[in-house]
Amino acid sequence: MAGSTPEVDASKSPAKVDLDSANRGQVNNRPLAAAVKEEEKESDAPPPPPSAEIKSLYRIMQRREKSLGGGEGLVGVYGTITLTGMRLIFHALTTKCDFSHESSLVDIGAGLGRPLLHALVDPGISGAWGIELDSIKCQKAETFIERAIEDCTSQDIPVLPGTTPKITCSSIEEIQTLDPYTHAYSFWEGVPQTGKNAFGRLFRKSETMKGVAVVQKAFRKDPALEMRKMGFGPLALLDSIRVSMSGSGRKFMAYMFRKSEQSPVSPLPIIPAAISSPKDTREKKNKEAGEEWAAEIKAEHPVSKGTRLSWAKRRDIRALKDEGEKVEEGKEDREDG
Repeated sequence: MAGSTPEVDASKSPAKVDLDSANRGQVNNRPLAAAVKEEEKESDAPPPPPSAEIKSLYRIMQRREKSLGGGEGLVGVYGTITLTGMRLIFHALTTKCDFSHESSLVDIGAGLGRPLLHALVDPGISGAWGIELDSIKCQKAETFIERAIEDCTSQDIPVLPGTTPKITCSSIEEIQTLDPYTHAYSFWEGVPQTGKNAFGRLFRKSETMKGVAVVQKAFRKDPALEMRKMGFGPLALLDSIRVSMSGSGRKFMAYMFRKSEQSPVSPLPIIPAAISSPKDTREKKNKEAGEEWAAEIKAEHPVSKGTRLSWAKRRDIRALKDEGEKVEEGKEDREDG
C-alpha cells in the first residue's frame, strides 16, 4: 500500500547544534532564547500560498466528483472542506506534529478520499488509507481516486508511486488497529458517538499514531478533555481553526491534537471537612427549612404538564393564600365576639 520511504536530503535537514555553544546558551551562534522564540514564531506563521500543483489537484477532484454525480451515498453526512481549510489543517500538523513525507494518514469516514489525495501531493506523504461505512461512497471513491491519480500523472503533479489510497468499506468499530499509520483525520459531524469512541480507543492503543485532526461543530468545553472522554487518551491541543465546506459554505471548527506524554490524571485529594461554626449551623437549618417550604408549595400548587410556574409566582400565591386565611380568621373572631 505504501511505497518505499524517500531519502531525506541532508542539505534540507535541520542544522546540527554545537554542544559547546548550547552549553553557553547559544544555538547556531544565536542566544538560545532567541532561537526558541524564532522557532515558535515559524510554527505559528500562516502557510505559504498554495502551489500550482495543489490548485490543479483541486480542479481535477472537482471535475471527477461532478462526473460521479457527487459524493453522496446512503449513510451519514457528506461534505468537503475547502482548499484553504485543508491547507490550514495540514499546515498545523506539519509544523507542530511531524506531518511530513515520511508520514502516513488514515481518514475515518473518508467519503471520496479528497483529504488523502491532498496529503499525497502536499506535504507528499508516503501512505494513505480511508475507512468508509457507506458502500455507495466506497464504490465512488475507488473510481474517483483511480481517475484522479491518472489525471495527476498526466499533468505531472507529483504523487509518490505506490501510494494510491486504499479504501476499506467498514465501520470503525470493526477495525482492529490503525498501525502502522502515523496521523489520523476525520470530518466526523454526523458520526455516532459509538463510532467516535471506537476511533478513540484505536488511536490510544496505536503504537505509531502521533496526531489527529477532527472537524465538527465547536466543542463547548475543553477540547482535549472532551477527546479524552471519548477514549483518545492524553492529548495536547495544537491549534483550532474555523473552516468552511465547499459549496454550502457551512462553518465548522477543526481541532488538531498530538499525543501527550502526560501521566494519567491522579484522583483529587480528599479535603477534610472544616469545623462547623454556629453561623454554618444556622445557614444549614435555614436551607433545610427553605427546602421543606419549597416542597410544600409545590405540593399545594401542582403545575400541569407544559406549564412553567416560577418559584416567585408560587411564593406570591402562597402569600395571597396566607392573607386570605388571616382575613377569614378575622371574620370568625368578629362573629364570635
